[in-house]
Amino acid sequence: MSGKITMAMAALFVVLAANVLQSTNGVSFTVGDFTGWIKPIKEDFYQNWAHGKSFVKGDVLGFKSGLEKSEKVAEVTEKAYDLCEIASTISSAIPIPINITLNRTGAY
Repeated sequence: MSGKITMAMAALFVVLAANVLQSTNGVSFTVGDFTGWIKPIKEDFYQNWAHGKSFVKGDVLGFKSGLEKSEKVAEVTEKAYDLCEIASTISSAIPIPINITLNRTGAY
C-alpha cells in the first residue's frame, strides 16, 4: 500500500512540476500568422489577429517578413500609436525577422 501511495505522490509531483514549468515559459506567437508583418490591406488586420489572444509577460512575439522585405518593428507609446507617429519610439526600429519577448505586464 505504501508503494502505491509513493507512486501516486511521485506522479502528482511530476504533473505539478510540468504545470509550473509550462506557466513560466512564454507562448510563442507569429504576428499575423501566415501573412507575417506587412502593411495590411485592411486597417484592422492586426487588431483582428490579436482579438481573442491573451498576451502575458514571457510570451514571445515573432515578427516575420511578409511580402515587403524592408519592414521594421518599433515599440511606441499608446499615444504615438494612436497618432501613427514614430518620432518618439520607446525602442529603436528593428529590422525583421525578430522575436520580441514581452518583459512586463500591461498594455502593449
